[in-house]
Formats: sequence, structure tokens, C-alpha cells
Amino acid sequence: METITMKRKSLPEDVVMLILAQLPVKSIMRFRCVSKQWHSLLCSSYFRDLHRSIQDAKGNRHFLISLSHDRLDLCLHAISEDNDDKRPTLVGRITNVAGGHKARLAAPPCEGLVCLSVDEQQSVIVCNPTTREVVCIPDATPHHSKLFDGSLLGLGVDSVTKEHKLVRLFTREGPDSLALPTFEECEVYTLGSAGWRPLGEIPYLLSWRSPALVNGALHWIACAINSGWLCIAAFDLHEERFRPISHPSCFKNSLGWPIMELLEMGGRLCVMHHWRVTGVEIWVLEGYEEGTWVKKHSINIHSIERYHLNELFTHDTHLSTIITANARFCWLSTYLLYTYDPTTGTLRRFDVQSANDYKYCNLCTMSLIPLVDN
Repeated sequence: METITMKRKSLPEDVVMLILAQLPVKSIMRFRCVSKQWHSLLCSSYFRDLHRSIQDAKGNRHFLISLSHDRLDLCLHAISEDNDDKRPTLVGRITNVAGGHKARLAAPPCEGLVCLSVDEQQSVIVCNPTTREVVCIPDATPHHSKLFDGSLLGLGVDSVTKEHKLVRLFTREGPDSLALPTFEECEVYTLGSAGWRPLGEIPYLLSWRSPALVNGALHWIACAINSGWLCIAAFDLHEERFRPISHPSCFKNSLGWPIMELLEMGGRLCVMHHWRVTGVEIWVLEGYEEGTWVKKHSINIHSIERYHLNELFTHDTHLSTIITANARFCWLSTYLLYTYDPTTGTLRRFDVQSANDYKYCNLCTMSLIPLVDN
């Protein structure tokens, strides 16, 4: 077995990797500069997978909460889930981003990768804020650009090949239209490939809300074209096709998707059902293949009214709702990020006023996933 010499002692390579995999990503980036041997070791796919599995087990995730622009640099700010000082910190700086001052989150982060639209033409980039790598995504196919006015993006990972893919849906209605968005066609792009692959028509009317990535598929609240009933449409990132999956019983009594939201909680698919304007219900898909839904939480807004959280259940703010793996609910307002534990009734506030420019709320891991060849 190969060994790595560390002063007077020699350690097996697998032991060294196990030790280093406990460290945060920024430390790993520094250790890559120690020697060519360490660079090769820490850039290997085996070490990346080992590091991600250990960090995921620790639950080291951040609330990625804003973008700011410094000359041609794009800065991403975040707050750790367990940060005691409750202040946002700089977690990534992407240099020389043309049009970066107009950057917006184009899709929820996936395994540490962030998808952004960066200019008036809505050009798309995917970046890893920790490694500072960035790739420019090709424009949509000319056919789609000419025929359609709006599009919706989703970023995910193929559970079989481990490739990261972007899914773009096209509609003739813009996001501000009062008409029901009819996403007519779809195309897929695999990171590192030559271009987009058209997949043809979509058999659903899909919600404008961002999709939830669970079990190798992107999920949308949808309306079946043939029946008109609400459902959940899953786009399998390996097979690259849509299929319906089971939905909770709250769908039967719902007035429509404006009061429904799909989220991911600890690797499971969740439905957040906003009911009676006074609270929310959280339904969790316990068995994905079996289609078993369980109502986990029912939160009445009056129980947390003393914290002045009424505004968090309005249309403007519940779009930024996320749920952590340990079932903490998070809402973003203009100057504060709130987290609420429904089990203990504990509320935490994070001051995000210093995080300027575009604010949003999403969970993001700090990862070593490469976007360019090392």
C-alpha cells in the first residue's frame, strides 16, 4: 500500500484521506498546494465522494442568502446552520463575470453547484463558489428561443451516471402573466457536453415554482392535461422523461398550486400546504417507491404570532421557504432570516441586512465537485 511521509512518520494513503475528509472544503483547497502527490490525492474522484459523504453525515450545510457585485466579481454570502454570530459571511467569489451585477439564482443549488442567470439576455452560468470554478452554459436552441417567451430551469444530478444536468422548460407565457403557464417543450443539457438536447412536448401544466430534487428526479407541482387534476410530475434525470408520482391527500381539497410548494427535507420529498391563510401543513413522502405520504407537521401562525412572523406567510415571503434535514423551517424577509423548530417552538433570527443586492434563501453544501479538468 502506498504511504505518504509526514515528517518522521508514514501513514497509509487511505488513513490520510480519511483524516483529511473530516476537514472543510476551504482547508482541502489549501492542502492541494502542499505537493503534487497531495494535489493528485485530493483531486481524485474517490476522495471527493468520501469527503462529500462525511460532510453530508455531519450536516454541514449553509443558508445561501445573497449575491452581491464587486466590480467584475460575483460574491456569494451564506450563514451556517449552526452559526452562533448569526452574521452572513463570504463563501465564494467568482471573478470576471460579465453582467454579474444582474445575477439571479436560476435554479436551486445542487451538491454545492449554483446556477445563475447573469445578464439581460439571461445567459446562464454554473459555478462552484468554493472552488471558484465557473462554466458558461450554451444558449437555448434557436428553435426554442424564437417560439417561446419564458423558460424555467432545474439543476440536478443523474443518480446512475453522477452527471449534473440542467433541465429547461419553455412556455409562451412569461412569469408575470395571469394565464396558467403551459410548458410546451423541454430540453436537457449535461454539464461538459456540446449543447442542449430537445426532448419534445411536456404532458403537464407545471407550476412556476422551483423544482425539488429527490431520488434522482426533479419534481414539480403539476396539472394533468387530460384530467385537470393536481398531481406531482417527476422528471427522471437518467431516463430523461416525465412520469407522475403519488401525492398526499391534501391535493384533493386544494384550490390550486398557489398554496402548494414542493421541498426537499433530508433527502425526502415534502409538500408544504398553505391552508386557511393562518398556517402550513408539511407532508413527507416516507416511501418513495411505495408512495406513502405522512403529515409530519401542522403549524398555526397564531402559535408564533408573538414573534411577528405574520408577514412570513404572505405570498411574497413563503416563496423563499426551505426546510432543513432536521425539520427546521426557514423564511427570508427583507432584513432577517428566520428559522423555526416546530418541535421545540424555538425561533432564531439571522441579520442579513449586510448582505446586499439580490437576496434569496436556499440550502447549499460546500463541495469539491469540479467543473473543469484539474
